[in-house]
Amino acid sequence: MNSLINLLKINIGLIGICVLFAAVSCSDSSTGNEPEPQPDPVFGIIEVEVVTTGDDDDPDGYTVGVQGGETREIGPNDTVSFNQVSTGNKIVTISGIPGHCTLDGTPSQAFTLGDNEIRTITFEITCSAIFRDKILFMRSTGVQFEYQIYSISPDGSNMRLVSDMILSSNAAPVASPDGLKVLFSGSEGGTLSQVWVQNSDGTGLQNLTNNPDLVHFGAVWSPDGSKIALSVSNPGSGARNDIHIMDADGSNLINITNNPDVMDTAPSWSPDGNELVFTSFRPNPAGGNILSIAKVNADGSGRTTLLEDEGFIVTTPKWSPNGDQIAFHRSEIGSGIGSQIHLMNPDGSNVRNITAEGGNPNIITQWPAWSPDGNQIAFHGSGGTALNLFIMNKNGEIQGGRITNGENNQHHINPSWSPFTRN
Repeated sequence: MNSLINLLKINIGLIGICVLFAAVSCSDSSTGNEPEPQPDPVFGIIEVEVVTTGDDDDPDGYTVGVQGGETREIGPNDTVSFNQVSTGNKIVTISGIPGHCTLDGTPSQAFTLGDNEIRTITFEITCSAIFRDKILFMRSTGVQFEYQIYSISPDGSNMRLVSDMILSSNAAPVASPDGLKVLFSGSEGGTLSQVWVQNSDGTGLQNLTNNPDLVHFGAVWSPDGSKIALSVSNPGSGARNDIHIMDADGSNLINITNNPDVMDTAPSWSPDGNELVFTSFRPNPAGGNILSIAKVNADGSGRTTLLEDEGFIVTTPKWSPNGDQIAFHRSEIGSGIGSQIHLMNPDGSNVRNITAEGGNPNIITQWPAWSPDGNQIAFHGSGGTALNLFIMNKNGEIQGGRITNGENNQHHINPSWSPFTRN
C-alpha cells in the first residue's frame, strides 16, 4: 500500500511540473514575446599606415587610435592593425607629431566600416631636418681658410651639408636646444663677422646682429634657447673683445664683461643659465698675452678667474651638461706638444689632462664638445693628413677611430654636440 501511495505522489508531482511548463509556454505564445534569434556579431579590420618622408634621417614614431577603442604606437614608416572592430561609423586619429614634421591633411579621418571589411587608413607626414644627437662642425671646402657647416651622427654616418655659406674657421656652429636651428658667425661679401641663424634644413637664414661696424663671433644659445651669449669686438677701440648677451631674436644686446684691460671671448653657459665661463686675455708685461679661464654671472656680476698660468695657453672652456666639470684645451708654451683636453671643477680646482690620462699624451686634441648626457666629449685632433673629429670618454679614452675621414688638408674642426635627444 505504501508503495502505491508513493508512486501516486511522484506522478502528481510530474503532472504539476508539466502543467506549469505548459502554462509558461502558453503565456509566451499568447503574448507574442517569444525571443528572436540573435545574429552573430560582425566585425571589420582597420589597418593604419604611416608614411614619413623628408630630411629627418631618424624620425620618432607616433600614436594612432580608433575613437572609443584602443590606441597603438606606430613607427615613422609602419602599419598597425586593429582587429575585430565593430562595424559602423569610425574615426581614426594620429597624434604625437613633433614640431618639425607636417601632416598632409587632418589628424582625424572619418569613415564607415562595413561588415568583414578591411579598411586601410593612411597618414602622410613630412619631417624637416633636425639636429637630434648630431655633431655640427666646420668642413673645409678644399680652398685654404674656407669652410662650410656640416652635421654628422656620432658613429660617423649621415654627414650632411647644413649651410652652403663660405665661412672662416672660427664660425663654430651650435644647434639650438630644440634641434631646429643652427647659430653661427661669419662674414658675407667682405663685411665684418656677424651672427647668423637658420633652420636646420638650411632655410630661413637671418642676420641677428646686423651691425657692420662691429665684429660678432662665438655665439652660443642659453640652455632654454631664449638668450644668446657672444663675443663682440669694436675695431675702432683696439679690437677689444667683450662678452655680450642678447635675446634670441638679436635684440637687447648687453655687454656683461666690459673690461677695458682684458679681452674676453668664447663664452659657454652653465646648465642652469645663471653663469658663463669664457677665455680671457690680458697683456703680459714681458710681451704677448696671459690667457686665463674666468666665469661671470649672466647679469655681469661676480667675475672670477678660475685658472691662469703664464706657462700655458688655455682656451675654449665648455661647461658639462650636469654642471660638475668644465672642459677646455690647454697647451704648454714651448713644449712642442699641441693642445690637449683638460677638465676642472667649476671652481677651478682638480685640473687634469684627460688626453694624457687616456693614453694619448702626444696627439693634438682641441675644441671639446660635450655629449648631451655628459659622458663623452667630441673634439678635433690630428688624424691622417688633416684635422678630424674624434670622440673620447670622460677618462680620455678615444672611442674607436676618427669619425670623419678628411685627408690632404680636408679639415673637420670646431665640433658642437646638439643638446636635443629623444625623450
